[in-house]
Amino acid sequence: MFEELLALADSEVGFIGQLVELDGKEMLFIHSLSQVSWCRASDVLYDSYEKGELYIASENNVFGKVISAGKFVLMNDYIHHTNPLGMPPGHPILRRFLGLPIKVGDEVVGIIGLANKSVDYTEEDAAFFQPLLDTLGTLFYALEMGKSRQSIVEKLRYLAETDALTNLPNRRVFVEKLSSIGQGSFSPFTIAILDIDFFKAINDEHGHQIGDEVLAEVAHRLSREIRPSDFIARIGGEEFGLYLSGYAKVIE
Repeated sequence: MFEELLALADSEVGFIGQLVELDGKEMLFIHSLSQVSWCRASDVLYDSYEKGELYIASENNVFGKVISAGKFVLMNDYIHHTNPLGMPPGHPILRRFLGLPIKVGDEVVGIIGLANKSVDYTEEDAAFFQPLLDTLGTLFYALEMGKSRQSIVEKLRYLAETDALTNLPNRRVFVEKLSSIGQGSFSPFTIAILDIDFFKAINDEHGHQIGDEVLAEVAHRLSREIRPSDFIARIGGEEFGLYLSGYAKVIE
């Protein structure tokens, strides 16, 4: 819909950005951007956008003014109204600018930036796009809720599948791994169970905290030695399960 938006706004260039936090700073993540290619710097800018990696500073520039004001910003003589400090290299030269805040309630969550209309932007232009701003606000809210839910799901899955002490997969995951063996094409594999001898004596003599440290260190050393195609899990107490792709030689 972005090209249609530019056509409706009679604008040469523009973008749709969402406010995000990146490395402790408030930035605009660019969801949509005009095709800009008029210098090497603009090519780099657009290449970052196509990779989904374009972030623009939201302070010390006209974009920050839209955010802080919480309402549309209209500048028809841009160069005499603001210092474009903070614009990324390759950003198009602005003659006229209309900044439209995307809001959820009273909170600005993004911006539509339109620039270089053939005639002056007006308040009627801002009012015309309000339904689109409302829709994008709802969309951005839904995106953030979706990310939050996904983050919670991933955290719960991690907790359900991971042994908290060693950070290895737990017994349930190991059993599921073994259950999947043999499905599809067959290839050689080795399964081994490792047990720490006299582990109870370690706990009795040095305490359970030292015993936990021993388990964590064993898990670390095993994880460091196996290949990417192998799999290791803590299956109980001082026992570890290993799945090794291919044949393995047991060394005492």
